[in-house]
Amino acid sequence: MWTLGQGLTVGDSPVPGQLTTRLLTAETWPDFAALVETNHGVWGGCWCMGFHPEGFSAGSPEGNRAAKKSLVERGIVHQCACL
Repeated sequence: MWTLGQGLTVGDSPVPGQLTTRLLTAETWPDFAALVETNHGVWGGCWCMGFHPEGFSAGSPEGNRAAKKSLVERGIVHQCACL
């Protein structure tokens, strides 16, 4: 097990040994970011931006991270984080 942002530990769920899902929001962003950063930005730095209309237009892993965070903060991301 490893600890993600805000003190959550992978495996924490109402039923021991099972995962739980939470909406990707500004509150859960630290957990999502920790997971993605652990995996080198997912698929080489995309930060899951390929699923948004603007795609990878930010041009770099850092730009994709900032673009994703902006979408999350504006509440227009429809994703779940599996913890």
